[in-house]
Amino acid sequence: MADFAWPEQTEPETIDRALDAMKQDAVARTLLPANVKALPIEAKRSLVLMYAENSRQDILGVKELPDVVQWLQRAATIHNHNMALATS
Repeated sequence: MADFAWPEQTEPETIDRALDAMKQDAVARTLLPANVKALPIEAKRSLVLMYAENSRQDILGVKELPDVVQWLQRAATIHNHNMALATS
């Protein structure tokens, strides 16, 4: 789960953000326990992953990963080019 967290967010913050998104779904909201935020991180993580899989909603931002990887590859290419220029 930590792999999907934004760098400025911890895993628990990412899970809580996803739980907040789940609460916007009227059906999911009725199925969540009243004290969902008080559950252990493992239980909250399981709820979020089950919801994401069964609802097919991208509450973790996984669909953005290909774009992120593309930009990281571009940055690495530019960095390598700049390093080659600096050493020549």
